[in-house]
Amino acid sequence: MLQEIKAKSVEIFKYYLSSWTPGIKANVRCPFPDHEDKNPSFSVYKSDGALKFKCFGCNRQGDAIELIKQIEGVDFKEAIEKAKSILGLQDRPTPEVIATYDYTDEDGNLLYQEVRFRPKDFRLRRPDGKGGWIYNLKDTKLVPYRLPEILKVDTVFITEGPKDADTLKDLGLSATTNAMGAGKWREHYNQYFKNKAVIILPDNDETGKKHAFQVAKSLYEVAKSIKIINLPDLPEKGDITDWISQGHSKDELLKLVDETPEWEPEETRKTAIFIRLDKVEPKPIEWLWPNYIPLGKIVLIDGNPDVGKSTIAFDLAARITTGRPMPDGQEGERGGIVILTAEDDLEDTVAPRIDSAGGDRSKIIVLKGVRTEDGSRGVNVCDLKEMKEAVKEVNAKLLIIDPLTAFLPSTVNSWHDQSVRSALTPLSEFASEAKVSILLIRHLNKRNDTTALYRGGGSIGIIGAARVAFLVGKDPEDEGLRVLACIKNNLAPMPPSLKYRIVSDGDTPVIEWLGPTDRTADSILNIATPEERSAIDEAKAFLRAILSDRPVDAKDVQKQAEDAGISKKTLQRAKKVLGIKSKKSEFSGGWVWELPTKMAKNNEDGQDGQYIKVGHLRDSWPPSQNFDAESKGEQVKLNFPIRPFRVEKRNSELNEDEIIDLGDAEIEVLE
Repeated sequence: MLQEIKAKSVEIFKYYLSSWTPGIKANVRCPFPDHEDKNPSFSVYKSDGALKFKCFGCNRQGDAIELIKQIEGVDFKEAIEKAKSILGLQDRPTPEVIATYDYTDEDGNLLYQEVRFRPKDFRLRRPDGKGGWIYNLKDTKLVPYRLPEILKVDTVFITEGPKDADTLKDLGLSATTNAMGAGKWREHYNQYFKNKAVIILPDNDETGKKHAFQVAKSLYEVAKSIKIINLPDLPEKGDITDWISQGHSKDELLKLVDETPEWEPEETRKTAIFIRLDKVEPKPIEWLWPNYIPLGKIVLIDGNPDVGKSTIAFDLAARITTGRPMPDGQEGERGGIVILTAEDDLEDTVAPRIDSAGGDRSKIIVLKGVRTEDGSRGVNVCDLKEMKEAVKEVNAKLLIIDPLTAFLPSTVNSWHDQSVRSALTPLSEFASEAKVSILLIRHLNKRNDTTALYRGGGSIGIIGAARVAFLVGKDPEDEGLRVLACIKNNLAPMPPSLKYRIVSDGDTPVIEWLGPTDRTADSILNIATPEERSAIDEAKAFLRAILSDRPVDAKDVQKQAEDAGISKKTLQRAKKVLGIKSKKSEFSGGWVWELPTKMAKNNEDGQDGQYIKVGHLRDSWPPSQNFDAESKGEQVKLNFPIRPFRVEKRNSELNEDEIIDLGDAEIEVLE
């Protein structure tokens, strides 16, 4: 049988190469589905008495059986059966024609037919002019299916076979295909799709997907637009006809088309992700606590130790778990709470405070860690999956992170704006998706000469990420009172400041709210209002705040200043006034800004007006700035891991900007 197949292999090549003429040495287009052969590179030749092929484009070669294996994607045994079928070498019932699909020219004249047989087989044939058929397409013009119809419409569906095109026709949609299925698209078909919206419906297999990309790439420079539709719930090797037979409708198909983005080749595909604003459905801000805590946003509370930041957070948590009114009497949302705490013990602090505030502890989860392959580790703000699980567990409306810096990953520098935003931007997106308010608690830095906006520890990017931010502190005229004051509110008018007192329920502190007050965040800190400060003063205060602990990358300073509304010109003037230096960083190699050498006032022996000059503090310097200095030698050294400071006595008066007070740290005097 194999020898007989080889002897008649010319018929196999004629079957698959409709444009090939036996005996003529000329290359034809490669028939393999995955080779887009624009320049004919497929050659048929005779060797050892049998016909063989070689494609000089994709480098495939072999005999007629290998040709069948490569085109049909079958093994040797199946290829033999296919060859026998083509050559009529096996005893079987006469093939039954079960469907014919006419391919016509622009005027509707029949050019050829694709014939479907039972057992399953397909052949192409053309009229012989005598009422019969010739089973090859020699010298026949190849065209897309239903050509006259697609020429008249602006939107065309392309399927993998004529049966599927007819299915869409029955739905009232214009559809076409190319003869013989996947991998047989010809470039000259493109002329019929100029300026049309093309929608490709591939079969659900690898061959179908490759065919869809081949067609799309071929039409990209011609069509008005191209979409490739991946039908949901489609079985393996299924097609649009199968999808419709499952009960899906025309409306479902058109909805998929509308939602699918236009296809572009990989090399030209846009990388920007954007949303047209007219596609966005406007919606009002939702509030957990009206005008104070927006739902699905980040909120910040800044304050020194012992002013009740955590106690306020627990008070709010208790109200939310029980549905009680918020501190100003307004109704809030009811739900669960998730807490990340690094400073408070659960048994003797968190649980008692929730109880004293009247909360329902069954609706509160404390997220302590994350399981790993090696055991577990502490949680951080980037563990969004675990936070989502906790929020879902108790239907949480509020997630408390206390303090923020304890839950920043080690890779995040809290003083670097870009680093902070890389962690807080995903957290903000999580808050929106989960519809949970996230309350960040933060300590103040050590500066006392800048506005509340800059007093929080770390980068200004932290307060930039918050939609609402508060400061808590002591009332400057009543040591027993505390004030919760809004620093910024991007979503509503600034809400009234609220007074409170920390009282005791046994051994447990409890917040007693006392109503509104006129105190502002800046007045709590005894800072002049913006109207009382010049632009240059604001810029100076800003620079002192962010450079107080260490040098900062110059670009980062400028970006934070821009975010704070400080112009480049004002920033440069303030830099000059303060004597801030620019220098190359020892670590990154980039430019950093640093405060100049300071004069430290020595009050240890009560000699007012005596000063010592202190060298610049290195990056390893801890954030505390209060220590006493002695001037008993030419050098002094602190009991911290930093280099010695050179010291110089000075008795003349200095400007306030040149002085820092040094408080209680121990000093070792070097001889």
